[in-house]
Amino acid sequence: MTKQISVFSSGAIRPTLCAKDIVDASNQIHLIRHGEPACRPKPRMSRDEFRQWVKLYDSQGILTEPPDNLQKCMYGAGNWTVFSSSLPRSVQSAKALVSSDQISSDALFDEAAIAIAAIPFRLESTTWVFLGRMLWLLGASSTEDFATCRLRARNAASLLIRSAISSNTVLVSHGWMNQMIGRELKKAGFAVDFQTKRGYWSHAKYSMKLVADSGKHC
Repeated sequence: MTKQISVFSSGAIRPTLCAKDIVDASNQIHLIRHGEPACRPKPRMSRDEFRQWVKLYDSQGILTEPPDNLQKCMYGAGNWTVFSSSLPRSVQSAKALVSSDQISSDALFDEAAIAIAAIPFRLESTTWVFLGRMLWLLGASSTEDFATCRLRARNAASLLIRSAISSNTVLVSHGWMNQMIGRELKKAGFAVDFQTKRGYWSHAKYSMKLVADSGKHC
């Protein structure tokens, strides 16, 4: 059974740690996107039907196993710290990579919310998603707006950095959330060692790069 954690559940916003505060975070941080979702795109649907489709999407797991190269990378992960979001597609993906006993699951890492456009037309699910994401980036959302999500990503990055002080750390999460966390890691002094193409099971590895007199301060 995956463990449930409640890091920063009080809602307090903590700033991203700066490089000079995390010199001991010498281990790797891996950001992995979940596998292909079991919930498939749908043809034309109304706004209310799309809202129900989003709920279905968030309730289902995945269809595919992780690629061989990613599985090989995780062979040595027995002593690593592994996090996932609370959504089934993330949890199931993490279980496909490591023992379920290793996984700490938390909504802190859930995917960024998507706005639902107030449009009276019937559109394909992919079109609804595109429009909703664009509106979300502009500040609209039915649950969590962009600014709030960015603060959540900052908290998530801080948690991963603290974990990396003691062990290599893996997060199995979502496309947008991984991108936002990745930006916060870079702000804190981490660099991308390698990164696969975007898509399901995409994988980026970060490590701490300390640069003397970088000019960055907390």
